[in-house]
Amino acid sequence: MLASTFSTFRTARNMFQRRGAFIEVLGLETGRGVPDEVDVLFVVRPVEVHERAAYAIDQFVQRGGKLIVCLDDPDYSAWTGQAAASGDSEASTLSRLLASWGIAVFDTQIWDREWMSPRYAYQMQGAPLWIQSPLVVTVPEEGLEASLPPTQGLKSVQFSWAQPLVPESTLKTPSGVTRTDLVNTSGSAWIYPAGLQLARDPRRVRTQLSDLQRSKKPGQFQLAAVFAGKFPSLWEGASPPKPAEDPFGLGPDLTGEGEPLSRAAESTVVVFGDADWLRDGFPQQEPAYGFIQRGGGLLALNLVDWLTLDEELIGLRSRAPTMRPLRDFVHEEETKLGVFELDPYTTEWERTERNANRDKAQARARRAQWLTMLMPAFGALLIVGLFGILWNVLGARTAASAASAGRIAQGGDRS
Repeated sequence: MLASTFSTFRTARNMFQRRGAFIEVLGLETGRGVPDEVDVLFVVRPVEVHERAAYAIDQFVQRGGKLIVCLDDPDYSAWTGQAAASGDSEASTLSRLLASWGIAVFDTQIWDREWMSPRYAYQMQGAPLWIQSPLVVTVPEEGLEASLPPTQGLKSVQFSWAQPLVPESTLKTPSGVTRTDLVNTSGSAWIYPAGLQLARDPRRVRTQLSDLQRSKKPGQFQLAAVFAGKFPSLWEGASPPKPAEDPFGLGPDLTGEGEPLSRAAESTVVVFGDADWLRDGFPQQEPAYGFIQRGGGLLALNLVDWLTLDEELIGLRSRAPTMRPLRDFVHEEETKLGVFELDPYTTEWERTERNANRDKAQARARRAQWLTMLMPAFGALLIVGLFGILWNVLGARTAASAASAGRIAQGGDRS
């Protein structure tokens, strides 16, 4: 896994270590190849990938190895909102290799109005805020591909500051390779130029979203896709690239190295326009800012099981009991009415409106809570009542039948 300044992936590493063998692949730029015992290779937020390392990744795929690539730039600090633009450039060898397979991401970010989620925004001066951010997208079942095992049965997966994949209509996949979109945004999404600072002012976020709604038509974009088939090598018919300088002579002996493989075996490459779905969250920001805890961990395990042909585990995991946290009715109603922040309002009128909406949200929450509590009781009473009515009707019919039979018998005796 390759990561830059802010992102950490300790939870994902520990998760895979508990499942089985986890190998941190190092030294690809010196001429080493991906070890043969590796079945699935994760390349997460690649940064300045050397040409020889890209070649090793290519040859791993040519041998039938499965690849998961998470492309994401800039890399944002979840705590401060600052970003580091340190991703792999479009002119890099890895980017050119992926483009030859029909894989690329736009240099923009997704703003999703329908599936936006709360984001924790730390204020240097003042209290931290919760911002309802269109940059944090929680994709529900309807945005997850139902025909592929990794996303079957998933309730939702959260993506943050994601970049959309270039559609197949713009960048064609090579012959012998098929593309299946795995994750989509809602139909109310826009693309916005990527910046190096996340907005901390909730009003600014709302203003930017309003500007987007007025200036552009919304659409649906792809956040992840599966590419399958026999992939062409970028080095087909050419010599392998030279490794990086190795002053200590620790690299492998490349004397007599064979020609690059190309379209040698069937393989699968899964590409995401986001790496945050795998990154660590902050415990103090749960539950709305958990990243890998918000569906990403389950998706990662499903992908590994699927790519290693262990689909039975996916079925077992989807049927496993899941945590059902208590509902926060007040938070739900405040979210519906647009009460997300602690106190970002500056005018008395805005504060009055906020307080009125908060009172309305609390009243609605109490009503929803009572309905939720009483509905099971009403349902049970209704079932008991219906059963009693049915019992009385059947009893009345039985009594009527018995009386009729008695009258017929008496008539027979008189005759």
